[in-house]
Amino acid sequence: MGNLKSKFWQSIPSRTFYTERQPTESSTKRLALQAKLGVSIQASLAAFIDRSACPVSCAAEQILAVFIQERHALSLRENMCGSNVFLRVLWLFLCRAIASCSPLTADRQANITSMLGQQADRVMALGEWEERWQQNKIGFHQPEVHKMLKNNIDKVLNGRTGVRFFFPLCGKAVDMKWLADMGHSVVGVEISEKAIRQFFEENNMTYTEEPVPAIPGAKVYKNSEKNISLYQCDLYAFSSSIDGQFGAIWDRGSLVAINPADREKYAALIISLMAKDCRYLLETLLYNPDLYEGPPFFVPDEQLHSLFGSSCDIELLQSVDAMTDLQRQWGLDKFTQNAHLITPKSS
Repeated sequence: MGNLKSKFWQSIPSRTFYTERQPTESSTKRLALQAKLGVSIQASLAAFIDRSACPVSCAAEQILAVFIQERHALSLRENMCGSNVFLRVLWLFLCRAIASCSPLTADRQANITSMLGQQADRVMALGEWEERWQQNKIGFHQPEVHKMLKNNIDKVLNGRTGVRFFFPLCGKAVDMKWLADMGHSVVGVEISEKAIRQFFEENNMTYTEEPVPAIPGAKVYKNSEKNISLYQCDLYAFSSSIDGQFGAIWDRGSLVAINPADREKYAALIISLMAKDCRYLLETLLYNPDLYEGPPFFVPDEQLHSLFGSSCDIELLQSVDAMTDLQRQWGLDKFTQNAHLITPKSS
């Protein structure tokens, strides 16, 4: 806490404080900026406290980063007014927010366990997913490249070119063509043959299909350029012995779609597919599972650390309010979309 406090005060220039008392136009403007900052900081920090899953290990650093970012965004280096009381109040609020997020108390753990229990027995059979594709009930498909992938692609690539991407439960995601057009290669796994064929046909690609001897009944579909290979099979039948390991994984709707009881098996598979330099971009969703049974399913950050934390580092890159009319139809009042970067720990 001492180091965090030091960083906080170091971010405030010594010339920040003023003794001006007359209600001039400039001081009124500074007061307005100050008020705007207060509202912005309170909303940002409240999001960390209020949401059901706070990344405990980095909460303090993230909250501090929010403060510094917001203060600079409002150009307050020369516009803070009056005494330092305002800053000290913000510091107290910061401390309170950190205390609310860490450590993970028994009550908080019990609450998370209870929330996970709401969906623990929910099961979607493979046939149900195939039926959704046959009936075109694919509201989860996005016709444009996912914003979280676009926003974080530089962190995933980390300066690399020609990266091999893995797409679990790929559907007909247009993200695959976007990455292939950038010079990367893509391997996907999908149970629905219709989804795979639609991907190639809707993107005007010629393709071939051939059996996969190591997986009875499975097929692999490849475009003529051989930089996109889509396996039609059960995800858990796939392994690194089939097509190697990968330098990147984009999991937009896979972990949130698999049956909650299968998450440990899923995590073990994903870890086995990660090369040493792999950078795994994962989308998770936070909402009240008392209000909606899924899928997509609720995945708290604490469970990510349980699933991947022993062998991987986990960084929260982005958290956005993704509430739309669809989620309101589900009966939800809040819906948060998180992007995490998961990387193998260096030995």
